Amino acid sequence: MFVIIYIHMLMKSIAQVGVTVLKDRYFFEIWRVFMNRTRLRQLTLTAICIALGVVLPVLFHSIPRSGQIFLPMHLPVLLAGLLAGPGWGMVAGILTPLISTWITGMPPIGPILFAMLFELAAYGLVNAFIFSAGTGYGLQAWMTSSFVTGLPGIALQLVFVPLLYMVLAKAKLTPSRQLADKQTA
Repeated sequence: MFVIIYIHMLMKSIAQVGVTVLKDRYFFEIWRVFMNRTRLRQLTLTAICIALGVVLPVLFHSIPRSGQIFLPMHLPVLLAGLLAGPGWGMVAGILTPLISTWITGMPPIGPILFAMLFELAAYGLVNAFIFSAGTGYGLQAWMTSSFVTGLPGIALQLVFVPLLYMVLAKAKLTPSRQLADKQTA
């Protein structure tokens, strides 16, 4: 359905321009006209981001555990929300895991797929609202708050969490210790 609507809009735009795609010298003129039309531009960017959201996980999963670390399906959805807007970001967040499951089998059907559907839809929607709101919260502020401002907290967590785990492990309060103790008893 999504592809049929896209092709219909594309053919309608070509007919309005009055040139054919077969002539190479007109390609850039057609591209410029397409990109000036906001709705078609948003649809095209969303489709590109969805395609990236299907291809990137395949590439990342070729290296063991890198897909779970870098979350490659999230990046194109966030990009779709930023470039195309909140509604299109949410559409990308819903369609990307569905199409990826259909084509590649990742994420598997079940709790992981449904969790990713809601998670990515929220990412595409909320991320676009944060950056499109006239609050002055832009990309530079996000980068600063996420990385520069967060570095002391990250360093504290890297030191504190392992120490806390070691203390809890010595007190035999960690789940793995409790299970191991029950099995030996």
